[in-house]
Amino acid sequence: MKQFKINIALFAVMVAFVIQGCNNDDDNDIADGNYFSYDGKEYALTKGYIQFQGEAYNGDKYLWSVLLSSDEIGYDAVESTYTGKGDLVYADIVSPSDTDIIPGTYTLGKEGDYYVSFMAGAVNFDVENEIGDYIDFIGGVDSGIVEISKEDDIYIFKISCVKEDGRELKGYYKGSLIRLEN
Repeated sequence: MKQFKINIALFAVMVAFVIQGCNNDDDNDIADGNYFSYDGKEYALTKGYIQFQGEAYNGDKYLWSVLLSSDEIGYDAVESTYTGKGDLVYADIVSPSDTDIIPGTYTLGKEGDYYVSFMAGAVNFDVENEIGDYIDFIGGVDSGIVEISKEDDIYIFKISCVKEDGRELKGYYKGSLIRLEN
């Protein structure tokens, strides 16, 4: 009888570990809270890239390209191109600094000190062949903002855009950005 009780206790402990393991898997479905959503579906964002593009338009503002992506998207430094097939959000951000993006609220398509001149998303996108489900958020945008903050080397992006047809692109990314050279 004593052996039976020990076996029951061991079984209960194993079940608890299995349940806890399954719960932990569910927590990581959207990479630590980094995601974008479009048309009711969410997609994980696991890394980001930033690249200085130079002077923007009238000379007192500067253009930065930011790409937030799933793990499957990479960057080939030798060829200076993105590689892979995955999910992504891309933005050209105009900021008053040529050393880094200044934290603030950037308005999509509106000129001023802080604005987003181009924004797009893609799902299951082959970046080398430019094939996939592409979401353009400059043509036909009713409203949109990208809030950017920074804590040391960690950037925080909060994205909220609405197309004229009512579909939304929302997103959140908190993490470092890989700085690419021109």
